Amino acid sequence: MKLNLVCFLIIAAFLISCNNDTKINPERTETQLEAAIQFQSLLIKDLSQKFKVDTLGGSFNSDNSFTQFDISDSIYDHSNTYNYALQTYLNWKEKYSQYKISVLFQGGNHFSFELKDDYTVTTVNLISYAMDKKNLIEFNIRSVPLNL
Repeated sequence: MKLNLVCFLIIAAFLISCNNDTKINPERTETQLEAAIQFQSLLIKDLSQKFKVDTLGGSFNSDNSFTQFDISDSIYDHSNTYNYALQTYLNWKEKYSQYKISVLFQGGNHFSFELKDDYTVTTVNLISYAMDKKNLIEFNIRSVPLNL
């Protein structure tokens, strides 16, 4: 019985040590996050050519970014957020061919995609909506290292 327990503990310790050996390349995480923020900047620049856009605030750290923008224009149609985002996305995507980029969700006031390589997955999620007589666009960007 003791021999079985000792063997089990040795095997469990070995498996745990194998699972803790993750591949993390911080340069790639930062680069993906920068690429995602570049998309955000390009979309806001494109929208600013048609509407008045103000930054309301947000937060940023090494793995995540959250930013909220106000479109100060009563004629903004949230059902077109996807169309604006898609146009920007198609131009932006050409520059970042080193990543596997795929659209996760699209339509109306919502657009979401991910960038992926051997080390990291970065998800970009944007949604627009009206609240308290304001037209808001929120960007949520999250980078997660892959455990390989």
